[in-house]
Amino acid sequence: MADRQTELAENVTAQFLRPGSFQFPADGLTLYIRAIASDGRLLDLFFEDARDPDNQKTYSASEALLVRSDTGPKLVMMQGSLQMLERDNGEQRLSLSRFSDLTYDLGAILGPAKQRKRDMRSYSTTALLWPDDALLEATGTTRDKARSEAFERLAKPLLAPVAAMLGFAMLLLGSYSRFGIWKQLVWSTLALILVQFLDTAAANVVAQDSARWPVVYLPATIGALICIFALWQASRPRRLKPAPPPPPAMAPKDWHHDPVNLCRPPLYPPPGADRADFPVDPVSGRDGRAGPPLCR
Repeated sequence: MADRQTELAENVTAQFLRPGSFQFPADGLTLYIRAIASDGRLLDLFFEDARDPDNQKTYSASEALLVRSDTGPKLVMMQGSLQMLERDNGEQRLSLSRFSDLTYDLGAILGPAKQRKRDMRSYSTTALLWPDDALLEATGTTRDKARSEAFERLAKPLLAPVAAMLGFAMLLLGSYSRFGIWKQLVWSTLALILVQFLDTAAANVVAQDSARWPVVYLPATIGALICIFALWQASRPRRLKPAPPPPPAMAPKDWHHDPVNLCRPPLYPPPGADRADFPVDPVSGRDGRAGPPLCR
């Protein structure tokens, strides 16, 4: 994978190979290609190097190839000529040379090809736990960062069940509400943000000093403790609010002295009482011993 990435990076030079138009890869350089064949050959190439005014070179070739090398891309021209215009003490001299093949180093013009560093993700966890000098040179990283990558691989899988349990535990905290479960969703989101923040901070701490590797497992531990607390809180019996006391009973009214209740059954005399103890009602004139009046 790393070699393929390097190959693609070096092929960026092909952006200057546009047939039918003049291109200027750098100051003082002019490139023209009439066409590009299906097999990659550059047909009727014109290339001028005028970076040095006292030594200007013009290349022309019937065909050319762009090849890759360790030092960068190279332009191989075939069946062409080289014109050199030199100035010395105010005098100009033009020379012409023909060649069957000539190689021009484009890497010296466009800059040396950058050697891409291998990604630490392409190495095994065991190799990152005990990195050697070859690994550190290939990745361009430090020993602490390599070990931090390994410990993160071991700690990251623990965050998945913690995140799921956080959401489940927070939902159990709530009760039925006509307004929905938005409170539980807010608390679960805040808990996940806290765990993710701790995970990022722990990775930065271990990357600076791999001896602090236990810090990588701190986010998962804190998330698990939050889950345990939420589940314990949800399992506790809830105290119901006491019911309001019933309204006080209204005292019975004396139907003998209340004209409105004349047609209602009297509430007295109580059972077992002697009717002779109840006098005649002064309003209705009825005798209490006669029983309740008839209601119409």
